Amino acid sequence: KILLQTLASYLAISIKNATKTIELAKLNKILKAKSERDGLTGISNRRLFDETYVELWNEAIKKKEPISVVIFDIDNFKHFNDELGHLVGDEVIKLVAEALDVSKSSKDFVARYGGDEFVAILPNSTTEYRAEFDKKLRENLKLISKKLKIKKEVTISLGIATTYPSKDDEPKKLIYTADNQLYKSKADGKNRTSELLL
Repeated sequence: KILLQTLASYLAISIKNATKTIELAKLNKILKAKSERDGLTGISNRRLFDETYVELWNEAIKKKEPISVVIFDIDNFKHFNDELGHLVGDEVIKLVAEALDVSKSSKDFVARYGGDEFVAILPNSTTEYRAEFDKKLRENLKLISKKLKIKKEVTISLGIATTYPSKDDEPKKLIYTADNQLYKSKADGKNRTSELLL
């Protein structure tokens, strides 16, 4: 009888521990998912971008395919915050994130890079595909001012860099190049796209 009681106690403890382990695993999964999402927009954040970029970069090397990085920010974003208030500014950022839903390929990856800056990775994309991505994004952006009932149109300056990566290349160089193309778009008058093939 004592032996049965002891075994029953051990069994109860084991079940309790197993349940705790399952609950912990579930909680960790939820926390991981939350840590990879941008709090305001719900899309992927910079942290997940950094991880995904390395994976897609290595995949492009393995498959001998090109990889493109697209970086853009909202033109004169300060105006939305200063003239219309931070709540409108937040809504603009949320709707720009929604406008990013233009990808035809399930491999494309989009994220909020920080502030009013967004980034996309387009693996194995053609010039035509990138142009279509840009065109559809800009078409979606035109709807934002109507949704928010504001006069000022939401426009973006965009930079694209594409390369066939090799093991000798520095992955960050492509990001810096896309960023430089973004600044070129701004210097050339904003609301435009600059692209460079490396």
